Amino acid sequence: MKKKIGAALALSGALVLAGAVPAVAGQYPAPQPGAVVSISTVTPGQPFTITVTNFTPNERVLISFTIVAGPQAAGGGGRGGAGLSVPGVLAAAPAPVEVVANANGVASATIVLNEPGTYVLTGTGATSGHSASTRVVVVGSAEVAQVSDQGQTGGQALAQTGADPALIGWSIAGVGAVAAGAAVTIVARRRSATRQ
Repeated sequence: MKKKIGAALALSGALVLAGAVPAVAGQYPAPQPGAVVSISTVTPGQPFTITVTNFTPNERVLISFTIVAGPQAAGGGGRGGAGLSVPGVLAAAPAPVEVVANANGVASATIVLNEPGTYVLTGTGATSGHSASTRVVVVGSAEVAQVSDQGQTGGQALAQTGADPALIGWSIAGVGAVAAGAAVTIVARRRSATRQ
């Protein structure tokens, strides 16, 4: 009788664990493509990295550049007031860069922008058509002290990683049930062996 109880506990624990594993493995709906930069405010010629995520594995991703604002000048006599746009002709945006996503759908490239201004960098998948964008501000060296880095996520929320706490609880319960079942089975076998 005790062997059957132990086996039933072990089986129920295994079923609980088997149900928890697939729930941790996938995210539904599938994550949307994202783009982040290593530094969101740079000086002309300062290299930074753009990383695009959640594309199709081994997909070609075209990173294009759009200038959305001209150079920024420090306002308020150098006391860090509001930024003023400098009138003039905007520089031409750099040519697009093509990168290939790895097996996890992540691609990155090191970029150097030489002209001050605000740039939108957009990664577009060649086969999926998915796209993701982020911004970079290129400022003159005197302005760097007055412009704080607004974070490295390009204004997007960071992805949630890890498991759901409820699933962790069920996993612990499953492990406990498997251990209890194994213990009951071992005790029952030992008692059976000593009786013989």
